[in-house]
Amino acid sequence: MNYIRNSFVSLVCIFSMIAEEQWDKKLNTTYQSLKKRMKADECSDLIAAQITWISYRDAQTKSLETTHEKMEGTMWIPIHAEMRMSITKQRAQLLENMLHNITMK
Repeated sequence: MNYIRNSFVSLVCIFSMIAEEQWDKKLNTTYQSLKKRMKADECSDLIAAQITWISYRDAQTKSLETTHEKMEGTMWIPIHAEMRMSITKQRAQLLENMLHNITMK
């Protein structure tokens, strides 16, 4: 039974990591599209916001890691992976909405 549980935990982590990579690619593609469509002042603000977001993402990930490492049980491993993915997904979706709004002008 332990083998099945550990396999399940591993699969959830792998799926979350793959999803995070896909959201990160989407985020980067959308970010580049936004930069091409924005005026200079808008673009410089976007770049500053993205740099700040990257710092936030890294700090939040570190905070989650510190907390989850202290938790007992294997369920925290996939929860941590899912939360990491969620941070990138939320930013990618925000940028997608921004791009959609800009193209609607």
